[in-house]
Amino acid sequence: MGKRIPITRLTAFFAAFPNEKACEDYLFKLLYPNGFICPRCGSKSFGRIKGRKELQCHRCRHQTSLTKGSIMQNTHLALRKWFLAIFLLTHDKRGYSALSLAHELNVSRQTATYLVQRIRAAMALSVIPNALGGIIEIDDAYIGAKSKTRGRGTEKVSFMVAVEKSKAGNVSLRASESLKGDDYKTFAYDHISHSSKIRSDGFRAICSGLASYAGHRPETFCADDCERSLPTVHHIISNFKAMVAGTYHGVRKDFMQSYMDEFSYRYNNRRNADVFHTLLSDVCFSPKQRKAMILALSKAQDLGTSRIAA
Repeated sequence: MGKRIPITRLTAFFAAFPNEKACEDYLFKLLYPNGFICPRCGSKSFGRIKGRKELQCHRCRHQTSLTKGSIMQNTHLALRKWFLAIFLLTHDKRGYSALSLAHELNVSRQTATYLVQRIRAAMALSVIPNALGGIIEIDDAYIGAKSKTRGRGTEKVSFMVAVEKSKAGNVSLRASESLKGDDYKTFAYDHISHSSKIRSDGFRAICSGLASYAGHRPETFCADDCERSLPTVHHIISNFKAMVAGTYHGVRKDFMQSYMDEFSYRYNNRRNADVFHTLLSDVCFSPKQRKAMILALSKAQDLGTSRIAA
């Protein structure tokens, strides 16, 4: 593809993708960086089927779509709108609500919701297998409107957070129905390397869930010292709550994890100037079997359907 200039500004986006053909050309270069090769007969001779985003082999007549195996497969929406949605969601740290996206793309709110859910689900595939390492801070928190019950036992959504204490450190968030030892065990298994050094408070569930981690060092903090003693993880918790309150003004419980995945993906790629290309190439055009995983992740989770505020 030659030297690629990262697309970091909206003006650069519109210059790079002035029409549908430019988007199709970009997808073609992503799929066939060394030129087209027919998946059926191996021929390099092909033609484009006008208006169908498809290629046809000249030798065996096999047809293949430019969006096959991606989150855009079988879409009736213009590629340029898909591209713009991906760009907006990756370049605004505050996030984009479906209503705001519908306004920017000039589509219905239902269409914008369809786009957002699938893009967030694609982001989740990069967040889930992320193994945090080095020095880790881990804690839990609750998100939701004020209620009579405070702390553990509240009706708010509970979630766990782990973050690397380094300048380029990554983060993982997991919504959970409870904060028991098994919940922490599963969370740590999915996100934290066993060679890590983990700092946390002395909550019994954390100690139980991380019992197999030799580097776990629970500490006892008084209420006034807790935030100062685990500053990085509490900074992440504060930023996530601010995003939910400021951009979305409250979200449904069953979609809470998708918002966490979006937040984590943007945070983990905050130093990646070419994040638009990364998301489009590494996630959208991954192996076909990921298509089913993306659709499964985009569906509602069993945390209830009530809407909550940060």
